[in-house]
Amino acid sequence: MDSILGIRKALGLSQVEMAARLGLHQTTISRFERGELPTDKRTLLAAQALLAGREAA
Repeated sequence: MDSILGIRKALGLSQVEMAARLGLHQTTISRFERGELPTDKRTLLAAQALLAGREAA
């Protein structure tokens, strides 16, 4: 999965919860999802790791 929104939905998290897990602010997650801010590679990799960790459990 290659979007913050898709990963967040797959994890069943709110923007606030996703932001907390990634060490970001909720508004940053919102801006990523609306396309106002390009998702940096590090953030995307961290989000994918959250999803991979959930799928492995």
